[in-house]
Amino acid sequence: MGLVNIVTGLVFKIPMPLQPKKAIAAVAISQEWSPSLIYSSGFGTGVIWLFHAMTGLINKIVRVTPHSVIRGIQLALGILLAYKGFQMISGGWLLGVLSILILLIFRKNKYAPAALVLMVLGLGIMGFQGKLLEIIHLGISLPPVTSFTSREVWEGLLLAGFTQIFLTLTNAVISTAALVKEYWPDKAVSEKNWR
Repeated sequence: MGLVNIVTGLVFKIPMPLQPKKAIAAVAISQEWSPSLIYSSGFGTGVIWLFHAMTGLINKIVRVTPHSVIRGIQLALGILLAYKGFQMISGGWLLGVLSILILLIFRKNKYAPAALVLMVLGLGIMGFQGKLLEIIHLGISLPPVTSFTSREVWEGLLLAGFTQIFLTLTNAVISTAALVKEYWPDKAVSEKNWR
């Protein structure tokens, strides 16, 4: 996922988020899906996104979506992320305050971006605690090739895929494209390119 984030940044020349499929993941974990059902739901949603992009349907959906809905999604997501952030630092306020300070100090630094500084800080803390070797595993491990049936594709779509489509459409496509148009108007990316 990290490599794909780097590639999308290089392709689009702006910070381009790669959105995990949270709705599918939550259902798959809670219901202990088989690997074939997970792959099939990803395939099914991928086909739907390909259809949206090839037919131009995504652009029609964007045109009829009110700007207030987009702003509401952005506001709600911002509030949820802030709340989650406060939850995460509630067990270690000192580290949380230090992280916020690093973010404020390095937020516009081209040579030491805040995210990179925070990542190095995290690795340093893991090293200091003697847990760094627990998270570093050198080597290549590929997932096994898993086949699935058309019935599993439909089942995956019914259980979580259709829900994921609407979540991705509003959060990852329309909202994010609107932010890119606002902050990088010269590099605006069409909603058609997001999926």
